[in-house]
Amino acid sequence: MKKKVMFFLEHLEGGGAEKVAVDVLNKIDKKKYSITLVLLFGMGVNIKNLDQEINVKTIIKKPFGRIGNKIVFNFMKYIPGVFYKLFMPKESHIEIAFLEGFATKIISYSTNKESKKIAWVHTDLSQNRWTNYVYKRDEEISCYRKFDDVIFVSKDAYLGFGKIFNDDNINKHIVYNPIIIENIITKSNEREISYNEFTIVSVGRLVNIKGFDRLIKAHAKLVGKFPHRLVIIGEGEERRNLEQLVNTLGVNGSVEIMGFIENPYPYIKAANLFVSASKTEGYGVAVAEAILLAKPVMITDISGTVEVLGDKENGIVCENSEEGIEKGLGYILQNKNLLQYYEKKSIERRSFFQYNMRINEIEEIFDQIKG
Repeated sequence: MKKKVMFFLEHLEGGGAEKVAVDVLNKIDKKKYSITLVLLFGMGVNIKNLDQEINVKTIIKKPFGRIGNKIVFNFMKYIPGVFYKLFMPKESHIEIAFLEGFATKIISYSTNKESKKIAWVHTDLSQNRWTNYVYKRDEEISCYRKFDDVIFVSKDAYLGFGKIFNDDNINKHIVYNPIIIENIITKSNEREISYNEFTIVSVGRLVNIKGFDRLIKAHAKLVGKFPHRLVIIGEGEERRNLEQLVNTLGVNGSVEIMGFIENPYPYIKAANLFVSASKTEGYGVAVAEAILLAKPVMITDISGTVEVLGDKENGIVCENSEEGIEKGLGYILQNKNLLQYYEKKSIERRSFFQYNMRINEIEEIFDQIKG
């Protein structure tokens, strides 16, 4: 008999956790598990990438608008038990909250006493406690205590959780994100992109913690002496502020903020260097994808991305500050001959990202209960 596994997420938009969710859902053994994905909002560019074998249940099929969404989130915040009873499947053997925040809160209120409950944590909550608004005072740790397992995508996320909650009674695992290498390489060849000058690419949500403002400022200080182009791919709440910063610094001609692109891999492949300027990360998915495309990478010295490198020798690691980013970029722009060395390092690092190992680790956690 197949085990019934239910995943809960808010949506399948273009974030790193959502892309990872699709890879996990698609690669789990369908002969052993019957998969249901419950989405709060029936939207997202990644929905079409799901295997047809996955049963998708949508709670809200059409956008409510800002006021409507606020009502929904207040419902989830203040009466999560009622929300669970109204909308969640009740016969699952395993119930998974695939993202910290509302998904975790709702599954923690499950009335299914027979199910194994698993929470996934994708960020270092000690550095980025974005979940605060989801919970009432001291409620978050009590929710996590209701889970049989908590999975962290990196040591950084694991240690950050321990700093905040200091609870040794929670069963915890570290499982690195599976990344489907073949998919990324195939997509990188779908379009031919070429640049006429030295080009740096950075990809991520346009939010404060990704540090794009620091990257733009560093670029502005260096571009006069070392001509190069900066391409930023992503969408988010900071886009207008970043565009204003580009205008203020007078670098419109050398910085391009492209917005969200469903397939960013041809742009990464065509670039000379991939940069992550993040202030904190749970696990640098975009950095891992750049490595798989054999790109030299420069990252800020935060464990969530250093962990992706495996060793600081596999990429250029700069201080986690605007000055550090400027110094790191300046060093590379003055010593471009080093890029061949770091390209080889990326190629050597590829074997770490074999997804079969990660999927096996996930299924082992599933199999700790009886079907």
